[in-house]
Amino acid sequence: MSGTSAEAPEPISILILDKSFRHSDLKVSVVKANNVSFENAEKLEEKHSRLYVGFILSYTSTVNGVSFTKYEVCEFQRWNYDKCRGYLRFIFYFLGSVRTKINCQGVSFNEDIIDGLMACRLFPSTIKGMLSETWFIADRIGHIESNYDVEINSVEYLNRFNRLIRLLCFGSSVTILDIEYTTKDFSYGWIIKYSCNGEYHTEFYHSLATGLDDIYDKFIVENPS
Repeated sequence: MSGTSAEAPEPISILILDKSFRHSDLKVSVVKANNVSFENAEKLEEKHSRLYVGFILSYTSTVNGVSFTKYEVCEFQRWNYDKCRGYLRFIFYFLGSVRTKINCQGVSFNEDIIDGLMACRLFPSTIKGMLSETWFIADRIGHIESNYDVEINSVEYLNRFNRLIRLLCFGSSVTILDIEYTTKDFSYGWIIKYSCNGEYHTEFYHSLATGLDDIYDKFIVENPS
């Protein structure tokens, strides 16, 4: 997970958020092999307890009037490596906090299946009927406020996620209503529709993360908590 900074949550969180607005039936599967436990992956040497964690996104896509389920495999990260583990915990925290909006579950498969997915030898659509076990994502978050495995200030990084989560929660003074990837003036970007104190707004941003930050900062200024 290189290139991460304190300026935004993990890119996969922004990707999942974007997909959730474009595809109402989005499902996020957090997958791992079932031959190694999370605990052993942290304690033992990697050659004895290799454990990769990845994300599979599935949703309905329609092309030329034909609908089908599309799958996307996101990068796998090593739970054995403390820095990767630290960032994964933040992603788990995000998914757990928005679980009423985004359908997600933890799934374990045979090691050969995970290896096949990572090496692109196995299509994610083929694993749907394969034997699997489920696990609770929330059980792997830990004490997120003191997650010192990340390379940046954990409190500041947590705040980035909390800002994003707050925008997604209905009942807040500012709520994101819709996100659409589109073109405007011959450039690509996102149209973000949101409500603030009962008023509806529509704005265009070239960067989704920047747009969400801008909207949140306006909310903080206009409606200090």
